[in-house]
Amino acid sequence: QPIGHCVAGRITAEDPDSGFKPTSGAIHELHFRTMPGVNGNFSIGSGGGVHQFADSQFGHVFAHRETREEASTALVQTLSEFSVRGQIHCNVKYLMTLLEKDDFRANLHDTAWLDGLIAIGDRSPELPDHVVIACGAVLKASAEYKKLEEQITQCLRRGVPPELWMANLSEHSFELIYNDIKYSLRVCMGSKSSFCIYINEQMLAAESLQLFDGGLKIILN
Repeated sequence: QPIGHCVAGRITAEDPDSGFKPTSGAIHELHFRTMPGVNGNFSIGSGGGVHQFADSQFGHVFAHRETREEASTALVQTLSEFSVRGQIHCNVKYLMTLLEKDDFRANLHDTAWLDGLIAIGDRSPELPDHVVIACGAVLKASAEYKKLEEQITQCLRRGVPPELWMANLSEHSFELIYNDIKYSLRVCMGSKSSFCIYINEQMLAAESLQLFDGGLKIILN
């Protein structure tokens, strides 16, 4: 007799916003963390890639729980911690959106359900504006810090004292425009990876992790 429920998710190099058009290219980093009752199988890893003539699916994640709802929740939780960076698009974000839709939760979907969603242009929710601005602020402040650090190093190598304005490595003020809205930003850095971001005088804390390919993983609050 079957025990419990298992929900599986296909991990593909497809772009959900373009009708699940297959993509190809290198994968710089792939991170997947298992949890009790959840496991994943992947045909490629960090440093690999998806060939343009290969099947776009490169992974499968399975979640097993006592009930269907618990299995779906476990799969969403695991996918929320899954990350892949590279030259491909990935369907994980939209897969999480599907798993949380009312029709799926109520088991009212059928084999034509996804085609219907594609036809009406259904997409994953956009990131909130403040998250986009905060990530931009971290990137901008990190670049300014690196630029000033290099200028100070060059001065010291030449035996020339750095100018006073170069010494302010920890505080940066600038403006960013997103969706035709201008934001006044002030970023105070406690270290190279610790930030207090003031967006129109509202404070948001952030930390950054340097990835091996030069990218930044940003953690807010």
